[in-house]
Amino acid sequence: MCGWLKVSCHCCLAHLTTAPLYGKMGGMSRNPVSSKALPALIVAGLVLPITICVVLALAFLLPAMGDSVGGMVLRYVALAGGVVWIVVLVALIFVQAIHTLGRSDDADQ
Repeated sequence: MCGWLKVSCHCCLAHLTTAPLYGKMGGMSRNPVSSKALPALIVAGLVLPITICVVLALAFLLPAMGDSVGGMVLRYVALAGGVVWIVVLVALIFVQAIHTLGRSDDADQ
């Protein structure tokens, strides 16, 4: 039976059995991670700490100029940037692991 049509379809079975021959699983790419994800995470992992340092410098400069509320707000912005940076680094580790496992599966075949 095929999806919502409720019609028996032998082409689905043929596609599933020949999928490994074409390097596809169910019509999708075998690579579970987008090719753009790894470079984007690397760039974000390198740019975020620089941005956080600049925001922290401004956060300490503003109270010296008399704007203590602005300095406090920028400290919270830097804290949020730090949390985002940690998330990006953890995601980078997972994406790199998935990418490496995908390459080792291709080498086995």
